[in-house]
Amino acid sequence: MKKNLFILATLLLSNGLLNAQQQGCNCFLLTEKNKKLEIEKVFIQEGNTEIFNDTTIITPVFSLGEGLNGDMIQKERRKGILIAQCKNNMLKYRFRDAAGNEKPLPDMNPKELEKLNIRVNVKGTNGIQKAFLIENYNTINEDNGPVIDMFGGKIPLQDEDFIITTESKKNLKTSVLSGTVIFKTIDNWMVVPVKIGSVETVDFIVDLAATSTVISKTILPESAVIRKMEMVEYSAKGNNTKEATMQGATGSTQTGTLLGKTKLEQLEIGEVKVADVDASVLINFPEKLQKAGIVGILGSDVLLRANVLTFHEVTSQNGTMVFGDETEVKINPSIQIPFSIAGGLLFADGTIGEALIKFLLDTGARETILSNEFAKENHITYSIVDHNKTITGIDGKSKNALLVEVPSIGLDRFKFHNERIVLGDVAALQSFGLSKDAAILGMTFFRKFSTVSFDFKNGKFSLVK
Repeated sequence: MKKNLFILATLLLSNGLLNAQQQGCNCFLLTEKNKKLEIEKVFIQEGNTEIFNDTTIITPVFSLGEGLNGDMIQKERRKGILIAQCKNNMLKYRFRDAAGNEKPLPDMNPKELEKLNIRVNVKGTNGIQKAFLIENYNTINEDNGPVIDMFGGKIPLQDEDFIITTESKKNLKTSVLSGTVIFKTIDNWMVVPVKIGSVETVDFIVDLAATSTVISKTILPESAVIRKMEMVEYSAKGNNTKEATMQGATGSTQTGTLLGKTKLEQLEIGEVKVADVDASVLINFPEKLQKAGIVGILGSDVLLRANVLTFHEVTSQNGTMVFGDETEVKINPSIQIPFSIAGGLLFADGTIGEALIKFLLDTGARETILSNEFAKENHITYSIVDHNKTITGIDGKSKNALLVEVPSIGLDRFKFHNERIVLGDVAALQSFGLSKDAAILGMTFFRKFSTVSFDFKNGKFSLVK
């Protein structure tokens, strides 16, 4: 018995020493070896410093928390030395160039990053592009969604240069939403009743392509705290702070329109109660939405908290939106199509005519929209239905477009013939560098089906006639 107690005590002591030794920081390095992109995880013990003098390293994966950041890595920069240190459980990076000059990056907090999923988008020359997903700042996986570019493809690259766009988002599966909500259709938008605190019930658009829930300041109590949102540019010349804007289909919000973020302790969508929503606040909504009584947008930050989100009676003026697992959709004959998530947005592989394309699944878009750039480069055949079509985004601006009919739209292995789409420039796709690769699949398509269901857990959506 004494021997067993001694062994147990030894094991407990060993485990305690092991845990003490494991205090430190994970760091992730994007590398290129033999033209192959990879992300490697390196653990740095507390108090230690690692020096990387390796030209296969493109850059460390950098994040300051939830949000989007980007960087351009020039070939010359890879000739320098990367210094990484774990001090007081904070990860500190410094770059030292060939002349010995050092430039620090802001400190990173690995413990806070463990609450996030970080998606790393990499674009290089000669068609090199790849995406990775780092889950909870621990596990690395390759990601098959589209590779986005927060600079919109506007930065020219030389051979061996790279554009890195990093998306950091909370893992929303802390609690799964369930319940049923009645929606109504207004001007091809699905609109649901939402109640915030003691404010009367108001109307919100259900928008899977809005990465953040958005509200008008007019429905907030005077006591609400609005945190200012800023973009910070880090360069050799120092830091430059700019006002944040919100990107819509036709352009960005004007200066002073996006006031910042506010924490909503709870909002009620019909009978469904949602806690801890960090909403973006606009000083007011575009006139078209205000006239329709719409003062909010329910974004994917809330909607993706369901395992499955299902819309019934989509072809009617009124229907039901169901949060939770749906057995009905699983047993009925349906079209099932896989999707991936990039930039907080849902994308499905498809075709227009014979051209390959990524479709952004957008319940907040009244129309299916294809960029002029894609149509020209891929020689898309179409017939013009209306020369005087317009599209309007959250910025309130309208742009002229064409309503056209294309021979077919393909989604996975399914074909839909003689589809009408809007042909115009889409600023939201341009801002992510996707105007040559993607189109918006909107409500004119989804409203052809009685039931539309999005299975976020398994990455597929279903269509039932």
